[in-house]
Amino acid sequence: MQRAKRLSSHRGASGPIWTTTTFFHGLVRAVEIIGEAASRVSAETRAQYPGIPWKAIIGTRNKVIHDYVSVDHDILWDTVQVDLPGLIAQLEEILSEPDNPLTS
Repeated sequence: MQRAKRLSSHRGASGPIWTTTTFFHGLVRAVEIIGEAASRVSAETRAQYPGIPWKAIIGTRNKVIHDYVSVDHDILWDTVQVDLPGLIAQLEEILSEPDNPLTS
């Protein structure tokens, strides 16, 4: 969750930081970790939270790992800027539940 929040904190970034190779590789790594974490959530738990696009999250992870040559940097950045803040909000809500299935 902390990695997703740090990544989301760069919303609206443009210019030098976004154009650096180091930043992009860090962005890809963070997306990989988020997707890997999503893939470890049980099918039962995923079914409890159909509003979270589990399949898309995991699919994005697979894309950046296995088809990294064709990853469009702008699309990936747009995904982080547009989709990640909402995902963070959804996950924080789930994590605030007393007996949430994500931490048990």
